[in-house]
Amino acid sequence: MVWQKPGSTGNADMLRVMNPTGQYQYGYVRFYNKHGQPIALDGKPGSKATTHIPMKPDGTYPLPAGW
Repeated sequence: MVWQKPGSTGNADMLRVMNPTGQYQYGYVRFYNKHGQPIALDGKPGSKATTHIPMKPDGTYPLPAGW
């Protein structure tokens, strides 16, 4: 699933909720800043490992700083 701020283009201001995988049993989320960069929990752009935020068994997930 993808949610994006109205009027945004590309990957800007977007949240992607991804299905479970072998690495992420409950799925994961990715947040993108206004520049379309994936961000980590500290709110800054990061690597693939830090920007894939694991979902908890109940479907919740932590939010990046400033989100």
